[in-house]
Amino acid sequence: MQIVVDEGYQVFREKVKRIAEQKPDIEWGADAPIMLKPTNNTTRAQYEELATDESSLRQQLLRLWGFASRRRFGQSAFKLELFIYVTRVGQNALLRRATQARVATAAAQIENHLAEQEATEAFGRASRAYWATSQAQQPEGGPLITPTATTFSQLQGIDEAHGRIDATFQADSNEAEFVTVSCHLNGG
Repeated sequence: MQIVVDEGYQVFREKVKRIAEQKPDIEWGADAPIMLKPTNNTTRAQYEELATDESSLRQQLLRLWGFASRRRFGQSAFKLELFIYVTRVGQNALLRRATQARVATAAAQIENHLAEQEATEAFGRASRAYWATSQAQQPEGGPLITPTATTFSQLQGIDEAHGRIDATFQADSNEAEFVTVSCHLNGG
């Protein structure tokens, strides 16, 4: 896109506005400024607002052209970088970060749901932890959804195997053949 100084700031702003309106997933505020990157090594905090009146705009662009003329081959490689800050429309539908507090809240919801369904034995610790983490990432106030990922199925299998091992260990420990004896030896 080209900026024609003689057309003025308002015409250029309308051109930028038309381009922004073509993208349905973003929204550019009516009073949001157009930002200018004055030099190549400028950080975002040092961006400048593009001047809105014609004489200030002309001075601003001449100043940048002067910076470029001081560099070797600067004017031939000169480019004007302009930025606008937009907001994304429909951000609420995105996944959230699974923080420790959200995971704990989701785990409590899952425990209540399983207690109501009387299906507490169907899910072990690993599969419940995965379910709580995936539920914590869902949008706020969403329904409780049982994960369908293969990872969840694999974790259910691991929980079942762990349950069988625990049951076998409990049965073996009840019929122990050996008794632990403590003794103290004195001497040297």
